[in-house]
Amino acid sequence: MAIKVKLNLPLQKLSGNREIIEVAGSTVRQCLINLVSQMPESEHFIFNKDGSPLLLLLLNNEPLPNQDLEYPVQDNDELWLLSIVSGG
Repeated sequence: MAIKVKLNLPLQKLSGNREIIEVAGSTVRQCLINLVSQMPESEHFIFNKDGSPLLLLLLNNEPLPNQDLEYPVQDNDELWLLSIVSGG
């Protein structure tokens, strides 16, 4: 199953300036783990030490419900990894 992962700018720089990388997986977590296996240096940009996501995750342009990493994905889905911006 091929999932397209759209990378945020810091991850694009780690990927050789690619905006999209295809990965395999049946859940969001599997897709992210497969992404990290392709780009090991990306792990600390994607996951907290406890394994929770550091990024805002969108699936097919919709916020991922409760940032649920066990959420199922389907062939040709698009997973967007967006930086969380805070400030005031």
